Amino acid sequence: MLTFGALVVVVVVVVFEVSVVGMAMTQGVQKNTLYVGGLAEEVNESILHAAFIPFGDIKDVKTPLDQATQKHRSFGFVTFLEREDATAAMDNMDGAELYGRVLTVNYALPERIKGGEQGWAAQPSKNPNPLPKP
Repeated sequence: MLTFGALVVVVVVVVFEVSVVGMAMTQGVQKNTLYVGGLAEEVNESILHAAFIPFGDIKDVKTPLDQATQKHRSFGFVTFLEREDATAAMDNMDGAELYGRVLTVNYALPERIKGGEQGWAAQPSKNPNPLPKP
């Protein structure tokens, strides 16, 4: 009886560990949103939409603007309704040419927190007594 209980615990731990590893590998990657880099200045959201619509229904297209120039920053995001459509678009459009520029197309990563490119590590500690550095 004791051996059976230990076996169950081992199986549960192994299943939990595999689930956590699987989540860590996919966490952060949005499989239906694509990053599209290398956009020419002439490309706007309508043109980007038209270039990617042959691969499936599109939920959203964004080209973030530079605050100083009010022009896009040479990249954009295309969000498909279906993951399979995003995969097909990435497979076909990565390395393709649009308005004389070669595109880089990858799965998008989530936005970084505002205030810096360094992520959570750059944020001030909420602990009033942080441990000293060795």
